[in-house]
Amino acid sequence: GVGHVVAVGAGVSHIREGDRVGIPWLYSACGHCEHCMGGWETLCEAQQNTGYSVNGGFAEYALANADYVGLLPKGIGFIEVAPILCAGVTVYKEIGRA
Repeated sequence: GVGHVVAVGAGVSHIREGDRVGIPWLYSACGHCEHCMGGWETLCEAQQNTGYSVNGGFAEYALANADYVGLLPKGIGFIEVAPILCAGVTVYKEIGRA
Protein backbone atom coordinates (compact mmCIF):
# COMPACT_ATOMS: atom_id res chain seq x y z
CA GLY A 1 0.00 0.00 0.00
CA VAL A 2 1.01 3.60 -0.53
CA GLY A 3 -0.21 6.90 0.85
CA HIS A 4 0.37 9.82 3.17
CA VAL A 5 0.92 9.42 6.91
CA VAL A 6 -1.97 10.86 8.94
CA ALA A 7 -0.69 9.91 12.41
CA VAL A 8 2.29 8.21 14.05
CA GLY A 9 2.61 6.26 17.25
CA ALA A 10 4.64 7.10 20.32
CA GLY A 11 8.38 6.75 19.84
CA VAL A 12 8.30 6.99 16.04
CA SER A 13 10.71 9.66 14.87
CA HIS A 14 11.75 8.70 11.33
CA ILE A 15 8.24 9.13 9.89
CA ARG A 16 6.08 12.22 10.23
CA GLU A 17 2.52 13.22 9.42
CA GLY A 18 2.27 14.10 5.73
CA ASP A 19 5.18 11.87 4.63
CA ARG A 20 4.69 9.79 1.48
CA VAL A 21 5.18 6.16 2.47
CA GLY A 22 4.84 2.62 1.27
CA ILE A 23 3.81 -0.47 3.21
CA PRO A 24 5.55 -3.51 1.71
CA TRP A 25 4.46 -7.16 1.62
CA LEU A 26 6.78 -7.82 4.58
CA TYR A 27 4.80 -6.25 7.42
CA SER A 28 7.15 -7.44 10.18
CA ALA A 29 9.61 -10.15 11.22
CA CYS A 30 10.91 -11.40 14.57
CA GLY A 31 14.24 -9.57 14.31
CA HIS A 32 16.28 -12.15 16.21
CA CYS A 33 16.29 -15.43 14.26
CA GLU A 34 19.18 -16.52 12.02
CA HIS A 35 17.43 -15.16 8.92
CA CYS A 36 16.61 -11.77 10.44
CA MET A 37 20.10 -11.39 11.89
CA GLY A 38 21.54 -12.17 8.46
CA GLY A 39 19.40 -9.53 6.72
CA TRP A 40 16.98 -12.05 5.20
CA GLU A 41 13.79 -11.12 7.07
CA THR A 42 11.75 -12.43 4.14
CA LEU A 43 12.76 -15.96 5.23
CA CYS A 44 11.77 -15.46 8.89
CA GLU A 45 9.35 -18.16 10.03
CA ALA A 46 7.55 -15.61 12.24
CA GLN A 47 7.11 -12.97 9.52
CA GLN A 48 3.80 -11.19 9.09
CA ASN A 49 2.64 -10.23 5.60
CA THR A 50 0.50 -7.28 4.56
CA GLY A 51 -2.85 -8.39 3.21
CA TYR A 52 -2.24 -12.00 4.24
CA SER A 53 -1.59 -12.41 7.96
CA VAL A 54 -2.42 -8.77 8.81
CA ASN A 55 -4.94 -6.43 7.19
CA GLY A 56 -3.76 -4.93 3.91
CA GLY A 57 -3.97 -1.56 2.24
CA PHE A 58 -7.18 -1.76 0.20
CA ALA A 59 -8.79 0.80 2.47
CA GLU A 60 -8.88 4.52 3.06
CA TYR A 61 -6.59 4.09 6.11
CA ALA A 62 -4.13 1.39 7.12
CA LEU A 63 -2.06 0.63 10.20
CA ALA A 64 1.57 -0.31 9.65
CA ASN A 65 4.65 -1.28 11.61
CA ALA A 66 6.84 1.85 11.46
CA ASP A 67 10.00 -0.27 11.32
CA TYR A 68 8.95 -1.59 7.91
CA VAL A 69 7.31 1.49 6.39
CA GLY A 70 9.45 3.09 3.72
CA LEU A 71 9.64 6.77 2.86
CA LEU A 72 9.01 7.21 -0.85
CA PRO A 73 11.15 9.48 -3.03
CA LYS A 74 9.32 12.64 -4.11
CA GLY A 75 9.89 11.98 -7.80
CA ILE A 76 8.06 8.65 -7.90
CA GLY A 77 4.28 8.37 -8.14
CA PHE A 78 2.08 6.12 -6.04
CA ILE A 79 0.89 4.24 -9.13
CA GLU A 80 4.44 3.49 -10.22
CA VAL A 81 5.70 2.33 -6.83
CA ALA A 82 2.70 0.32 -5.56
CA PRO A 83 3.47 -2.84 -7.60
CA ILE A 84 7.04 -2.87 -6.31
CA LEU A 85 5.83 -2.94 -2.71
CA CYS A 86 3.47 -5.82 -3.39
CA ALA A 87 5.29 -8.12 -5.79
CA GLY A 88 8.75 -6.64 -5.39
CA VAL A 89 9.57 -7.50 -1.78
CA THR A 90 13.15 -8.18 -2.82
CA VAL A 91 13.74 -4.46 -3.27
CA TYR A 92 11.91 -3.12 -0.22
CA LYS A 93 15.18 -2.36 1.58
CA GLU A 94 16.40 -0.18 -1.25
CA ILE A 95 13.26 1.95 -1.17
CA GLY A 96 13.87 2.47 2.54
CA ARG A 97 17.40 3.64 1.80
CA ALA A 98 16.33 6.07 -0.95
